[in-house]
Amino acid sequence: MFLNKMTHKKYQFLALAVILLAGACLFSLAGYFGLKQGVEKINQSLQQRSWEHYKRGEAYLKEGNIELAYAEFEEALRLYPQNEEALRKISELKPLLQQTIAATPQQQITENVLENAFQEAQKLYQEGKWEEAARALENLHLLAPDYRKAAVIDMMSSAFYQAGLAKVQENELEIAIQYFEKALAFNPQDPKINEEKEKATLYLEAITFWGADWEKAIQALETIAQKYPDYKDAKAKLREARTEYARALAYRGEWCKAEAQYKLIPEPDSKIKAELYKAYTFCHVATPTPSPGPTSTAVFTTTRPSGTCSGHIAWADYDPIKSTFTIYSMDLNRGQIRKITEKASNPAFSPDGTALLFRSLQEDMIGLARIPSSGGERTRVTTYAEDTFPSWSPDGKQMAFASRRESDRKWRIYLGWVLGLEETHELAFGTRPAWSPDGRSLVFQGCIPSTSNCGLISLNADGSNFRLLTSSPGDTAPSFSPDGSKIAFMSAERDGNWEIYVLELKTGKINRLTTDPDIDGLPVWSPDGRCLAFLSHRGGKWGLYTMQANGSDVRLLTTLSESIGNWMDHNISWGP
Repeated sequence: MFLNKMTHKKYQFLALAVILLAGACLFSLAGYFGLKQGVEKINQSLQQRSWEHYKRGEAYLKEGNIELAYAEFEEALRLYPQNEEALRKISELKPLLQQTIAATPQQQITENVLENAFQEAQKLYQEGKWEEAARALENLHLLAPDYRKAAVIDMMSSAFYQAGLAKVQENELEIAIQYFEKALAFNPQDPKINEEKEKATLYLEAITFWGADWEKAIQALETIAQKYPDYKDAKAKLREARTEYARALAYRGEWCKAEAQYKLIPEPDSKIKAELYKAYTFCHVATPTPSPGPTSTAVFTTTRPSGTCSGHIAWADYDPIKSTFTIYSMDLNRGQIRKITEKASNPAFSPDGTALLFRSLQEDMIGLARIPSSGGERTRVTTYAEDTFPSWSPDGKQMAFASRRESDRKWRIYLGWVLGLEETHELAFGTRPAWSPDGRSLVFQGCIPSTSNCGLISLNADGSNFRLLTSSPGDTAPSFSPDGSKIAFMSAERDGNWEIYVLELKTGKINRLTTDPDIDGLPVWSPDGRCLAFLSHRGGKWGLYTMQANGSDVRLLTTLSESIGNWMDHNISWGP
């Protein structure tokens, strides 16, 4: 913090006076300046907390409080050293601070001033305003480390501990862990603080790896269940994780491993018992031989599409040899397939085709990531394992994506920056967002808030003006035509089978494009609007297909592994 760095004692006195005058007002405004309009909740990452402090600093700067602004910018830089805006503000304010210090007359800190600061912090503590009390005590301790030292440290440690417990109840686990660490800094041997920190850390680890690495998620939940069986919903989460992991193994054809997981599920219902029996049967009686999927050395079965379809198509397929998903790209003009990156899924081409956003499954880079479309080093963009289905804004600067990162596990739509430099914004409940070609709106599967009107929803990019485009709740995976006049989507509710449809936005007319009795889904338009690509299980085998925009001339591009898992977790992207 900058106050510790000041060599002029008189400046410390002035800063304390400013803090005391701000009082409770400072703390009541803190949450406001950490949020932007339309954001319902502060994201839990250090990077986002850095931007909270940066915005507080800007607010103080507008009020003329240079000292407090400087403090917030330094805290922003401490939390996120790559925050270039905070660094720039610090450089700009440093000369102004030196002038302020030179012009400030000598101050004398009195016993009464310190005592008033202590009493104000104590009042906040007694009222149970833990975060505010902790910050007030922390400021007092920074300015006068020896003043009532034992009492200040004792209350400060307790306030941070209680603030951490409150954040656990609010499911803001990253912030809770930070508060527990602050409490331990003054009382490192306290068993109850160490225990609460361990609980929160394990639970956060389980949520982080949820859906990306089931074994690690289960391991964390097992530890909680064994050591702290009554912590939150850990037992229910462990049961759910085992169930999902068993199903994932079954999807991949790993029947014996699936059987072992099913057997670990406590009190199985009739559905789980049926799934266990199926896994047992395939494991011990008639274990199938899985079809080899594409790998870095596999020979792909490809059909060169008609000359009217051009560009590059990206998708993810399961590699049974390496037991992971791999992203591939096909040059439609040459009929050549290239492996882009391993431990990755859900690719999305940038508007100019030079880069891909995707869901990273790499252990040290969980979340959404960015990579050149020709392959190379990936760059992390978000940090939640649940983040998926990215969609670029037409200018290539922002992204929309879906995530179940919150503790209620509900799908939400978020906006963020492709460079990953700012906090993400929650827009609405829903999944599979698609950005309109003009950049003004997004379409996704969801519901109009506070109504039962569900289907494909249109929403302005600023979070305003919800509009219902289709009325079947199961309509999903929307894809805009390049001119913005049509939306392709898939649905199983309209005709009893997964089929592909096109909505004409001007008239509201919906046309069905596919009629195969097996699965057809995940449509995506070609950049020129002449063709659509889609995933299909027609003929009993998974494959990527193209067709003309009117549904004619269906052609197989390439066959896929039969171990692709839940096909609805996938998507296809078509770039130039």
